[in-house]
Amino acid sequence: MPGEQEWKKLYDDTATVIMDLFMTGRIELEELNFLLNLLEAVIIKQQQRELIDLLKNWQPAAEHEEIDTIIKATLLAMDFKDQDDWEHNLALLRELISLGELS
Repeated sequence: MPGEQEWKKLYDDTATVIMDLFMTGRIELEELNFLLNLLEAVIIKQQQRELIDLLKNWQPAAEHEEIDTIIKATLLAMDFKDQDDWEHNLALLRELISLGELS
């Protein structure tokens, strides 16, 4: 398991990459906010394991463009501080990702 210094370096390096993506116009403000919130939840609070596992299973594809668009919109709208909203959106993401796997 990484020590505190390694976690801090990982956090700083990742935040720098995310900010660079935003500053160069490769991601939008909503994507920036989502990625920074996710980074904080995963690295600082060491939470949201289920979301990370769902994202690993999500395979965006041309034939699932509508589902992928809904998944992305759901992710960007997630409130990391509202537990009820979080649970609702995780359930929705589970369902959407499984739909994409079935088709």
